[in-house]
Amino acid sequence: MEMKLDKTKRHQKENAILLSWAKVLVIGLFTALAANALLQLAQNQLDVKLVYQFAAHWHTELFLLSTGILFLLYVWLTTLTGSKWLGSLILFLLAVIASFITYHKMTTQQEPFYPNDLRMITNLPFLWTMLPTLHKWLLALLLVLIGFGVRYAVRRSKRVVSTYPTVPKQLIRLTGFVLSTFALSYVTQFNQPENKVKAAYDTHAYWIPYSQEMNYYNNGFVGGFLYNLDVQPITKPAGYSKEKLNAVIKKYEKRAEELNHSRTGSLKDTNVVFIMNESFSDPLLLNGIEANKDPIPFIRSLEEQSLSGSAHAQSIGGGTANSEFAALTGISMEPLAPNVSSPYTQMVDKMTALPSVIRQLKENGHRATAIHPFNTSMYKRKDVYPELGFDEFLYDKTMQHTD
Repeated sequence: MEMKLDKTKRHQKENAILLSWAKVLVIGLFTALAANALLQLAQNQLDVKLVYQFAAHWHTELFLLSTGILFLLYVWLTTLTGSKWLGSLILFLLAVIASFITYHKMTTQQEPFYPNDLRMITNLPFLWTMLPTLHKWLLALLLVLIGFGVRYAVRRSKRVVSTYPTVPKQLIRLTGFVLSTFALSYVTQFNQPENKVKAAYDTHAYWIPYSQEMNYYNNGFVGGFLYNLDVQPITKPAGYSKEKLNAVIKKYEKRAEELNHSRTGSLKDTNVVFIMNESFSDPLLLNGIEANKDPIPFIRSLEEQSLSGSAHAQSIGGGTANSEFAALTGISMEPLAPNVSSPYTQMVDKMTALPSVIRQLKENGHRATAIHPFNTSMYKRKDVYPELGFDEFLYDKTMQHTD
């Protein structure tokens, strides 16, 4: 009789543990789905119909894949805190904060929330002053509600721990934490070659390197966010060394001195205007094209009066920022990693470490101004130009002389 009672108690205990972990999974899936839907809602400017179409019809695979990424984050938070309710609450809190930032950026700047925006966390007081009064009140109310939620989750988690202080449960929790940590670490390597998570997205995603607004729109908030994570732009070439690099530098410094020996001009007394126009080219350079008159006579006259030449563009009628990147840094796209399709959007945080003709001109006393008569959602120029050394950026919202 005692043996039967012991077996019954053991089965009840095992069933209670299984039921507890089943609840963890159900709560996690529900929270991940809700968090993903909320992020999509903010990205789509609170258009519920658009979110439904994205999740149920247009990009269901991407929505479920992104939900899986968020569920993985939930598992990590739950095993870290020891409470499924606290893990769920923190995940939803992060989604609310990211949604708030996304909606605010999309409303004011027509740009999504980028990973490199997290660097602004050190400037929270300044960011607070930028918020409208209504948003401040809503954020304050949200923080109060979150505070109560955290307090409730912590109390509940303490009761659960005291009810089931079993060794197997703690072992499962530790295992889950270790595995989810490694998994999340792998996810953050999204842009590294042969990353399996990136490969899973590639099967269904339609990446648009030149417009991150459309990138997030087509592939979802989570997909767009992952695409903008750090990328290793170049691998170390064989035989590369500091000594060899210095030898190359000395070689071309000597040639520069020889060329400049008889020159009297100075950059300090010269205004430099650099125009990049992706819609302009010389059609007569194309094989098989003939004309009864010169289509660009004025440009041709300028070429005859001054130094001139041609440049090889990576593409025609697009990819402007890649040619711009090459011109301003002296680095072509050729040696960059295959998954670096747009240095401006994928290498923002590395721009300060790259050579820049802008910084060189500023060393000669120039003030550098960038002008782009369009919105800044293209190629993340608003983030890139300061990193390259520009003092000022004029675009469609800040230009005064638009006539």
